[in-house]
Amino acid sequence: MSSYIPKEQFYLWTSPNFKIYCRHSLKYLYALIMTVKLDKIDFSKSINEILVSDNNFNFNCYFYSIDQPPPEGVGNIVEFYKIWRRAIQDNVLPSWQDFLIEDFKGWHSNLRLVKCGEKFDKKDEVRIVGETFAQYWGRRSLSEQIREGSDISQTIVNKFHQYLDCLYDGYYAICQGTLPSDGASVRPIWFIDLPLSENRVDISHFLAAICPQEELIRAT
Repeated sequence: MSSYIPKEQFYLWTSPNFKIYCRHSLKYLYALIMTVKLDKIDFSKSINEILVSDNNFNFNCYFYSIDQPPPEGVGNIVEFYKIWRRAIQDNVLPSWQDFLIEDFKGWHSNLRLVKCGEKFDKKDEVRIVGETFAQYWGRRSLSEQIREGSDISQTIVNKFHQYLDCLYDGYYAICQGTLPSDGASVRPIWFIDLPLSENRVDISHFLAAICPQEELIRAT
């Protein structure tokens, strides 16, 4: 059996464009396989649901009251939820001061802390953002991107306001979806958004953790 490879075929296999195409195809296939597996999670007990679909920005966001645990199958996101839940006393939301940085060991790169502002005619402030979180979501909050005139569709803006309404009502969110990446590829991620309160009454901060989907798959 001949091992001869035609020159044209060799050039195709070794060309940068072909390698990029294969990489993007494998990313898409991997994301599809993971999504099929995670579609088995039962979100029927969520209090509210917001669906966002705009080009490669696609998310399903599910909202729960503070006394509801996350559904089974969401992997190590549950561990982040437990850190927050342990700080809740008598169903009163914790403040950021209730935590030690050591409480989030293993999560430092994946978390973000935002001081609220949208509901009080003030700009929100990103106080802390980990490197992994920034790689996927950027260092600016979505509201900051909107204020600065970034190319964000009105569909996403409207859904984002609905999302904030739920968080300001004291619910926490678990979201699953995809973010656009380089070229034609997408990045499947999960994240959890948890409300905090400095005065134990009004929502003052949002504590979020991002979980690339392949990490969540390994944890399930």
